[in-house]
Amino acid sequence: MASKESSIRAFEEYALEYDSWYLEHLSIFESEAKAIEALELSGLGLEVGVGPGVFANRLGVSIGIDPSLSMLLITKRRGVAVLRAVGEYLPFRNGIFNYVLIVGTLCFLKEPSVAIKEAQRALKSRGDLILCEVPKDSSWGRFIEEKGKAGHRFYSHAKLYTIVDMYHILEDAGFKVVDAKGTLSFSPSEGERVEEPADNIKGMGFICLRAQSR
Repeated sequence: MASKESSIRAFEEYALEYDSWYLEHLSIFESEAKAIEALELSGLGLEVGVGPGVFANRLGVSIGIDPSLSMLLITKRRGVAVLRAVGEYLPFRNGIFNYVLIVGTLCFLKEPSVAIKEAQRALKSRGDLILCEVPKDSSWGRFIEEKGKAGHRFYSHAKLYTIVDMYHILEDAGFKVVDAKGTLSFSPSEGERVEEPADNIKGMGFICLRAQSR
């Protein structure tokens, strides 16, 4: 996989293209947003890897961080407070957030376990860590990996994880998964549609895990 620096550079240079994907695939965005909303987040929230801020804006997340200045400028225009930072080192004191949201970012982190530990540090007692990703072992995961191997400017930097991998990463950091939602039951070759979130996440193309410190 390419270096973290080249990954950040891709997001810097093509931020508008990345943002436009959500406008072109509104059914997918709506389905994913519904899955996160079903976890009923409330209070002071942080999104790690906020990107263009589409989820933060939709979900009312208080603040977003990202290493890409281009992404943060888009997010700021959406009315979300932003800071330039990385998930592996959060510029916040201990125990201040009710929840930390990580959507489609784990696969781009150089040290995912460090970022999960940092999220834990920034969370209040009984705070929620929401981890949302495209599982490696789904039709959407296989689609992304194929695109990545072909040199896709974003997907070529991604390292996807299976659902089991994600559980292990969370558990190794001292978290316990207390809820899960899934969506995108259709494959990339099928027509896109808005779906209600499902409790059974097996085979889904987008899953969200809500975890709390043990």
